[in-house]
Amino acid sequence: MFFWPFGSKIQVKTRDIAVSFINNNQKLAFGLDQNMAKRSVLARQAKRVKLHAKFAKKRAELKASGDFEALQKLPKNSSSSRLKNRCVATGRGKGFLRDFGLSRIKFRELANEGEIPGIRKSSW
Repeated sequence: MFFWPFGSKIQVKTRDIAVSFINNNQKLAFGLDQNMAKRSVLARQAKRVKLHAKFAKKRAELKASGDFEALQKLPKNSSSSRLKNRCVATGRGKGFLRDFGLSRIKFRELANEGEIPGIRKSSW
């Protein structure tokens, strides 16, 4: 079961080791994944997501009215172009597979373990 790693309880099973994110404290169990993003990067992304949600309506109104001067006065991080697709399991920003919401590394691990329905390793 995967969710965005901010705010809610998440459990990601990697072989015999469970990594748990508990609220924003992000206490990590033994066996942290090497591909895990730094907490500071995840915190910045969480801040951007909150700002984007807060100013989305106002930003849309200003764009529709054509008031670009007022649009420039909004926080930079409230823009949707500042958001980054990140792996829901590890927070990794590179090698993101949009269909699954996972990085290529985590996708391969879970696919090999048979934890992604409908995905299996091909052989011919």
